[in-house]
Amino acid sequence: MQLPDSSPKDPFEESFLETLRKSDLADIVQDVAELGLDSLLVNGPFRDLPLIGSIVASGKTVAAIRDWFLLRKVAKFLQRLASVPLEERRSMADQIKEDKGYGQRIAESIVVYLDRYDHLNKAELLSRMFIAYTRGELQREEFIRLASAIDTAFIHDLELINQYYSLEDPDQVDLGDTKRTVFNSGLSSFYVLTHHEWRRSGAEHPQVYHFNQLAMKFAKAALGDSFHGDRW
Repeated sequence: MQLPDSSPKDPFEESFLETLRKSDLADIVQDVAELGLDSLLVNGPFRDLPLIGSIVASGKTVAAIRDWFLLRKVAKFLQRLASVPLEERRSMADQIKEDKGYGQRIAESIVVYLDRYDHLNKAELLSRMFIAYTRGELQREEFIRLASAIDTAFIHDLELINQYYSLEDPDQVDLGDTKRTVFNSGLSSFYVLTHHEWRRSGAEHPQVYHFNQLAMKFAKAALGDSFHGDRW
């Protein structure tokens, strides 16, 4: 799977790493939640975050609805990161800096994916995937694939996957067509019934969809201790 296109020198790398290392990041993003993005973008500490400054300096303007929505998603992404202890965030930054194969492109990739996302809550999901990646719970390729899967899938389907893997009784979740609709996102696979099995089952289609290992990785990273992996 290909990463989003990026220039040889990532314009967001240093600003992203500097933002991760901010000792007052939790206070700044809390202000965003309490005061609202509009007031803080006019003149406030959120506007002064290095990553936000880089996005604005790159030619984007908050006067455009899409760009305003991007900054809201960046704020949502950072709000989850802000809950991570400072020393761990600094360790994340060091890890990214040292990863010559991908680290120098990760910041721009994150901004590109956030720009693509069509729902605010997808930004928090990406943040959870990023935290799992830096903790070694996801491999680099898995993180990239999940960032893309979050982009492709409907947010309701992603929420249903998390419900399915979080409840004690997964039968309480009405998945509907979710196992089929997330196939294009790479979060499900299918096997084909024989003609005899298909007729006996009374199913509408011979393909039987099921959440795959990538979906389980997604749910585990999103849910943490609430994850139940004893199901398909």
